[in-house]
Amino acid sequence: MPTPHGLSSFPRIEQRPPSQPQLAWEAKEEKDSLPLSSDEVCMVPLLQTDPKSDSCIHLDLPPSEEKDIQENVKDSLKDSGEDLSILDNWLKDFLFNPSSSSFLEQQNFLQVLLPFTESQRPDEREKAVNIIDWLIRSFVSPSSVRVGVSGNHHLGEEKLFQDLGRVVGRLILCCAPNNQTIRFAAANALQYLYKFTLQQRSRTLSKHNPEHPQLQREWEAESASWLSWHCDSSDIAMVFGIYLQPSERTDVVLTAIDAMRDSSICDKQVACSLLYMAMRDPASWLIDARKILESVHRNMEFICTVTARHSLESLLFLLIKWRPKDTVMSLLKITPSCDSTALAMWEVMVSLPSTWEMICNELLSVIQDQLPQGQFNSTEDMHGLPSAATKVLYKLIQQPICQEKLKALFAKVFMGLVFQISYTAELLQHTTEISWTYSEWHQANQPSPFRFAVEAIKALLCAAGYEEHVLSIQKEGGWDMLLGTETHHRGISLLAREMSKSPVDQRSSMFQHLQGILGCRKEFQITFAMTFYVELLACDDLKKDLSDLVLLQSYMTYPCHITQALVFRGIITLSEKPEMAREMHILLSDILRTLNNGDTDIKMKALLVFRNLLRHMKRKEASHITLQLAGKLLPLIDDESSQLRELSICLFRDMMETVVGRDKRRMKKKIQRVLVPLFFHMNDQTGSVAKASGEALLTCADLLKRKKLKQLAQTKQTWRIGETLLVQDRRRMEEYLHHSLPYLKDAQATLRVEAIRFIGLGARHLRDRNEEELQDMCRALQPLVNDAESSVRSLATQTLLILAPRQPTSGWSLRRLCCGLCRDREK
Repeated sequence: MPTPHGLSSFPRIEQRPPSQPQLAWEAKEEKDSLPLSSDEVCMVPLLQTDPKSDSCIHLDLPPSEEKDIQENVKDSLKDSGEDLSILDNWLKDFLFNPSSSSFLEQQNFLQVLLPFTESQRPDEREKAVNIIDWLIRSFVSPSSVRVGVSGNHHLGEEKLFQDLGRVVGRLILCCAPNNQTIRFAAANALQYLYKFTLQQRSRTLSKHNPEHPQLQREWEAESASWLSWHCDSSDIAMVFGIYLQPSERTDVVLTAIDAMRDSSICDKQVACSLLYMAMRDPASWLIDARKILESVHRNMEFICTVTARHSLESLLFLLIKWRPKDTVMSLLKITPSCDSTALAMWEVMVSLPSTWEMICNELLSVIQDQLPQGQFNSTEDMHGLPSAATKVLYKLIQQPICQEKLKALFAKVFMGLVFQISYTAELLQHTTEISWTYSEWHQANQPSPFRFAVEAIKALLCAAGYEEHVLSIQKEGGWDMLLGTETHHRGISLLAREMSKSPVDQRSSMFQHLQGILGCRKEFQITFAMTFYVELLACDDLKKDLSDLVLLQSYMTYPCHITQALVFRGIITLSEKPEMAREMHILLSDILRTLNNGDTDIKMKALLVFRNLLRHMKRKEASHITLQLAGKLLPLIDDESSQLRELSICLFRDMMETVVGRDKRRMKKKIQRVLVPLFFHMNDQTGSVAKASGEALLTCADLLKRKKLKQLAQTKQTWRIGETLLVQDRRRMEEYLHHSLPYLKDAQATLRVEAIRFIGLGARHLRDRNEEELQDMCRALQPLVNDAESSVRSLATQTLLILAPRQPTSGWSLRRLCCGLCRDREK
């Protein structure tokens, strides 16, 4: 820390100004005291009081009660009308009974005196400063002010001076030239306080420390320890600052800020000078940003003087530029509700072009850099600071000074506020047993925790000129959706869809920002960001490239179903563009895997991607994909979802039309496997599935060059198609029969009936070939005798009766089958 030039040449003060009154305490008895020298008399505080007064404050308390001294003194002052004369008797007692007061008591007494240094009454200020002067000299050389103490006394053990920074600050302020007597006493006190500080500092340093010799020389050179009361206040503070602790330097700054209040009698110019001195060396004086901001917040509305107000604004500018994160975090913690004074402070800090973006980034960082669920150390981590940052943004957005500057940061601020809604909703769903809708929040007379974020988004859109978006979302109930924990995702989807109608430059900015968010892979930002990203992927005027495919690929196996569905929706969107579809070979293996493990919705989306790829790829490229995909489609043809069955069958038909060259031979083997499922699904209860199956079977017959099967498929003679499959290719009869067995357990009765008929037809051809195989068919049919559907029971019973003569079945079993068949016919 720099030291002001010429400090060593400051003259020693030998006597008081002529205006200083001269009056000393009378000694007690000559035998119990030593006479005071002329210098010692001059150093005794000049107090006007009645020695016979009964008013007295007893500060000789036991050590255990020393912490209550200040309160006792304050109470006594209050009871006595806060008249400083009540302290005179204690001072007299201290002078003649040096052992009656401890060092801590003296400091407590000093702290009680400090408020009187800014009293509206000049006599009280003068008396308080004189007593402080005298007390401080007693710390440095007790013998010079106490009767009965040896003049050879030296300060012994190290003593901790409490509130040193506050005392220094108050005394510097008292050095203003408006009252010569007070000014002289304050300067004199600062001289002795500096000497005391040097003493203490020298005792804490080792003799081998490089600073020790210099301190020793300054201590021994008396002139170096005396500060001229003609010295500038900021220079005095700088001299003390070299030896003050960081917290003590902060106290000096806080004292200066307090002195700027309009109600303070202190010289505002001196206070401003102290503050500017601190701002010239912020690394030494402005360490504790939170305490300084608390002081500014406490005093700002009471400071109207132009110079003082300008000093505070300069201080705020410096803090936000020098330590933006600490400044923003501290102010959020001080005023989470963002009251009018805090808002004024924020407005000051954002008024410069260079600080607006800095503050926005820090506020958004508080909102977005929240901890994952279950890792909160305090309520403040979970709700306080992010909510406070949201409120600040909400209020700043509405200020005219900020609205023009919002355009450049619109995307970042908008996404930050949307994240706050999404994150809070997810958090509430995981930390509470009941999810709340907007109406339930309203009925419970509680504000939704998303309210400020939602209102901030509306204000932001209006400030950016998007009032029509606000009205459109309002008509569809989107704002209310955002306020409910169960409906917030639908609200975010609606908001994303509406924002996709924004001007291209705004959408481009949002798109790039979303790519950055998704690239960071922060768990609690992914779902909402993917929602907006996928909506913007559909915008033809936004540039997309291979990096977008890579980004989507990285989230294809993300464990959240909503996110995974959004990813495949985005892939579908890109696959509709020919130039992007041709680049999707990098995704094929990942998409194929989802057909094994994904749920119905994901499988549907994966098939839609393949359908788009086959349309845009060259036949040779598509032919290669077809061979990989054909085997994956077979299980999907029998899926429980009629939509998935239909899409799988249609895609299989399209694939067969794309096969070329050598791939046709390999494809024929896979087609043989699908003939039976297609035949059965021609009887599907869902008409569209039955129609798609017939068309696919026709394509298969054409590719296999089976004319009769093709003719039957064209005429939709389903009952003959099964016989044709069995008779025309007897080598595959057993294979076809095995393929039909699972349909005996199908949920659709029509498919169970067709499976019984197909197995019965095939079993008759097995009588002379494989007795064991025939028995297996009969055992598979047996449970259907008790099927819930009468048509199934009846056909199963008839089929078993037909096959029974060749089986070792008991007469009782034959009778039971016949009886069952009769009952079904009667019904």
